[in-house]
Amino acid sequence: MSISLYVHFPFCTNKCHYCDFYKEVHDKSHEEKFYDALAVELELAVEKTADRTLSTIFIGGGTPSLTNLDLFEKFIAQVKEYFTFAPNLEFSLECNPESINLEVLTRLKEIGVTRPTFGLQSFNDDTLKVLGRDHNVHQSQQAIYLTNALGFKTYGVDLIFGVPKQSSKMFSADVEQLIDLDPPHISFYQLIFEKNTPLYTKFLNKRISPLDDDLILAMYKSGCEKFKDAGYVRYEICSFAKPYQECRHNISYWDGSDYLGLGPSAHSFIDGVRFYNCSSLAEYHIAINKRELPREIDESGRDERIAEAIMLGLRTEWGVNKKKFEKRFGSDLFDYLNQDQIDMMLKSGHLIVDDDKIKLTDEGFFIIDSVTERLVK
Repeated sequence: MSISLYVHFPFCTNKCHYCDFYKEVHDKSHEEKFYDALAVELELAVEKTADRTLSTIFIGGGTPSLTNLDLFEKFIAQVKEYFTFAPNLEFSLECNPESINLEVLTRLKEIGVTRPTFGLQSFNDDTLKVLGRDHNVHQSQQAIYLTNALGFKTYGVDLIFGVPKQSSKMFSADVEQLIDLDPPHISFYQLIFEKNTPLYTKFLNKRISPLDDDLILAMYKSGCEKFKDAGYVRYEICSFAKPYQECRHNISYWDGSDYLGLGPSAHSFIDGVRFYNCSSLAEYHIAINKRELPREIDESGRDERIAEAIMLGLRTEWGVNKKKFEKRFGSDLFDYLNQDQIDMMLKSGHLIVDDDKIKLTDEGFFIIDSVTERLVK
């Protein structure tokens, strides 16, 4: 039986203005202690995942490309002691362009990383400044050039749209430059003003204003059209890939597969139980020093799980499969959907229902939040 592994590397040199993921300022001594603790957590956590085959690994953060590569290589060797690696293992690691060079990428490939992902976000220096990013356009282009030169068969690139002060012209230039780089995978995210971030504070203090909703929707539609014309398939609302280049790790989240999360703030889902680690490096160390797992059980009930499964399925190109839903939950999918809303959305062209599945049309994707809210009982 297969399982996926997520590891949260909680260190950054800079806290981007929009990011609400848990992170600490990078410090070499703290990083070494982190890897020591991570090895103990791995040892404690594998009791329920013995004899599993790892199908995917994803190292997120934070900025994993900052890591001490000797410590990272040692940790991966420890993972191999507990898991069998699938022959077609997908091994992703998040990278920031400013922390990438030929030596780093070469070592990552030698260690086993098969799929670096790059948080480019924009090719406009003014947009990068609003986002609080540390890199520049040249570093983004160089990172992709080196990745291609080293022969990585797949990699991903992130692009953010809907940034304050971003014009339609600036957005179009971003999309066109990204398509020119021809990455195998694109993550195309709308900027969200998350609470407890510098960007949200500026918004509250009226120092910055969100773009108009109509403009943001126009950007999304334009991006979708241009990516499609360039040979990309949208397989999830924010995810576009060349054929056979989908991120299998993310798909495992969406289809209800088991995954183990290690590191502060990491989440796991194993044998139908969801749990999450504390979002504090200090608390994480306290628990690990006691040889206790730093986790809490997610107490949300079956109805919440079902609603989540429907929501995640509708975000994908393949929708919610009726038979898989019934096998997972032991219930008919339509028992949890509003039939009147289904009928209305079929007539309006926002929904498709056939013998196998229920899924959104292109028009449905454009109003996905409204559709999901109305569909789920």
